[in-house]
Amino acid sequence: MSRRHLFRWTLLLALGASVGCKKSPTCELLHERLRACLPDLAGDSAAFVATCQAREDDFEAPVACSPETACDVFDRCFQAALERAHHKDLGEARRQRVESIKEAVAKGRYREARVDCLRFEKQPPPSDVDWQSICTELPRTATAALKERMKGLREAGQPDDDLVCYQLLDFAARVSGEEGRGAEVLCDEVRTSADAARAIARAQEHVKTKRAEIPLDCDFAERELERVGTDWARSRLDAVVRACYLDLGKVILAQKPWVEGAPCEAHVGKVVRGLRRHGVKDAETDATVDKLLVPCEKEP
Repeated sequence: MSRRHLFRWTLLLALGASVGCKKSPTCELLHERLRACLPDLAGDSAAFVATCQAREDDFEAPVACSPETACDVFDRCFQAALERAHHKDLGEARRQRVESIKEAVAKGRYREARVDCLRFEKQPPPSDVDWQSICTELPRTATAALKERMKGLREAGQPDDDLVCYQLLDFAARVSGEEGRGAEVLCDEVRTSADAARAIARAQEHVKTKRAEIPLDCDFAERELERVGTDWARSRLDAVVRACYLDLGKVILAQKPWVEGAPCEAHVGKVVRGLRRHGVKDAETDATVDKLLVPCEKEP
């Protein structure tokens, strides 16, 4: 008998050693056969009968061998019964793993689900367990869900502190090259959205406190949004331009009036160039900006 079967049988006996129940004649007969044919596995009679009765499902196949009187026939029957029991337990464990994959997917733990799917590729579960449809669709399922999470971060201007982008890039590339490229763009937008949100917040703070300076965050966010260049980035750039160059620009132009013949003040120049660069027209500022175009057209 193999060491694996010996271990399993010993484990069954150990688990049932403390279980009390009435003796079963069928279990007693099995113990008698073991004592006669495989004495190393027989163990204590009372403990054996208790285990047999308490673990009826596990002992069903071995008990069926007990009527065999010839030891060679009994031995073959008994080992075959243990082999079937082993595969049954293994199959049940893998069925449970499929359920854990479903749970992981439902809760958004896609990397965890993928690890279990990779294990199944090496050791598939029983044929009646449908794991392939779940694992085959996992990249597409994860990509769709992670894209929505990233869009939420993008619209809120929040950083990707949970590294959602890393997972999205991994799964999207497994769906298709097009999905992979789309994921890269979305990740870029999310990174830039935090820059845009910071620039707008800083500009609004300067307006509130009447601080006549263009924050450095405005310059950085403007460059990054222009680099990304998507429809979303252009829309967000409009918001940055309005906050930094129009709303804050009015504060700066009011506090730093230009005297003809004088050089263009640095922040006034940023306002003028920013508004004209983005084609912003506003009745309140147009006349002043037109007057300052020549002295402020060049960056210092």
